[in-house]
Amino acid sequence: MFSSITIKFQTAPATPPPFSHFYTIGLQASANNTLKVSFELVYTDRVGFDPDEIEAEGFSQNDDYAWAGQLSNVWAAELERLLGVTKSFAPVEEKDAEDYLEVEVVAPNTAQAGLPNNAAAWQYVGQELVQAIYETAGRERPFEIALLRISDGRRVSTKYVAAFASRQFTKITTANAKTLPEKQPWEALESAMKTIYTPDYITEEAIEKPPVRDGLYVQQPDGLWYELRVAVVEPPGGSNTLGALQKMFA
Repeated sequence: MFSSITIKFQTAPATPPPFSHFYTIGLQASANNTLKVSFELVYTDRVGFDPDEIEAEGFSQNDDYAWAGQLSNVWAAELERLLGVTKSFAPVEEKDAEDYLEVEVVAPNTAQAGLPNNAAAWQYVGQELVQAIYETAGRERPFEIALLRISDGRRVSTKYVAAFASRQFTKITTANAKTLPEKQPWEALESAMKTIYTPDYITEEAIEKPPVRDGLYVQQPDGLWYELRVAVVEPPGGSNTLGALQKMFA
C-alpha cells in the first residue's frame, strides 16, 4: 500500500492561454482507506490577455483553485491498482509540444518518482481525480447527458450519469412511466464520452424546448437539444461516429 502519491501536470509550453495551466494533486493514504487530498490548479500566461477573449472561451478571469479534503476509498483502491501495473519511472524530459507529467510515489521503505511507463493512464486518472475533487468540493455536479428517442409519438429517455467522486457510472432508461437504472462498468465511461463528443454539434440547429417530433436527440449541458443528422453530424474524415452514438439510445 502506498503512503503518498503526488501527481504534477502542466500543459505543453506550446499550449496558449487561456488554456495553459498546471496542477498538483497530493494524495495521502489514511487508516480508514480514504484519501487525504491537497489540490492546486493555476492557469498561466494570462497577464495582459484580453478578458473578453478569456470569457469567450468559457473561462472566467480567475479560474485558479485550491482545495483540501478527503476522497472516497474507491480512489485508494484505483490508485493501488494503477500502481500495480506501473512497471517503471523514467526521468522527465520537458518538450515544447508535450504535456509535462511527473508522479512521485512513497511507500514503506521505497520511493519512486518520474514519468511512469504508462503515462497516458496516469494522465487520464489525473483528469478523473480533478473531476472527483470538483464534485466533492461542490464546485461541479456529476456528469450527465440525456438522450431521447421519439418514435410514433412514443418517448424513451436514456440518461447517462457519471459520478467521479464515487466512480459510479449509471444508465437510466425511462419509458412508459417506468424508470430502470443500470450500473455500467466505470471503465466504459471513457469510450462513452468519446462516442458522445466526437461528432460535431451545431448550436445554430439545436432547439431550446423538449422536442416533440420523431427523431433521436441529445441534450447537452447547455440545455439545448441536438437532433442526430441535423444538429449532430459526422466530423470531417468520414468516420461512422453517429452509428456508435445511436447505439447508446434505448
